[in-house]
Amino acid sequence: MPNVRGRRVVIVGDSLSAAAGAPGGELAAELRAAGATVLVNARVGRSAHSFYAAEASQLDDIVQFQPELAIVWLGTNDCGQRPSVIAQRMAQLRDDLGELGAEVWAFGPAQLPARLAGCRPAVVSTMATVFGPRFIDTAALEGTKMVGRTADGVHFTRAGARALGERMASAFLDADVGGRLLVELGLALGLVLGALALRGGGAVGV
Repeated sequence: MPNVRGRRVVIVGDSLSAAAGAPGGELAAELRAAGATVLVNARVGRSAHSFYAAEASQLDDIVQFQPELAIVWLGTNDCGQRPSVIAQRMAQLRDDLGELGAEVWAFGPAQLPARLAGCRPAVVSTMATVFGPRFIDTAALEGTKMVGRTADGVHFTRAGARALGERMASAFLDADVGGRLLVELGLALGLVLGALALRGGGAVGV
């Protein structure tokens, strides 16, 4: 699991991290309680694309902080962008943070209201591909019921933010990259073996 004690952690986010009472703010508080020094670099309306199109100078502040761990929590405002654009910008952010010496993790978008939910799978799939075993699906942390939201269905009540921030911190601190890699390799091997069996007539007929 990522050891945060005595380490510098940057959270790169949007409005869901832009205040102490937002989920990303609660995540930061939990990591500080675990011994980390945390910088939250977040802006309302930010997407991975807008980070480079309109505010790339933000990287200067992050460079000065010299993060050892980086958490990217974007994607909600990337909904509707072409997957190729999302992939390019997310990979650029991953690489730029990695070049600073940071171990880069990412959380996908939380659950979205019905009017926006259709665009979420493409964002999650793209981010999972870009960040690999260091990607965590935020919506899965909420379970089958959306954690407390404000009237727009996207942002969080204070109680909802605290609940999700705590779950995100637990998921991050308990993350096991090695275990995830083994699971993914096992799944991939199973798919390959299944395809070979079918190609070789391995299916049993009755």
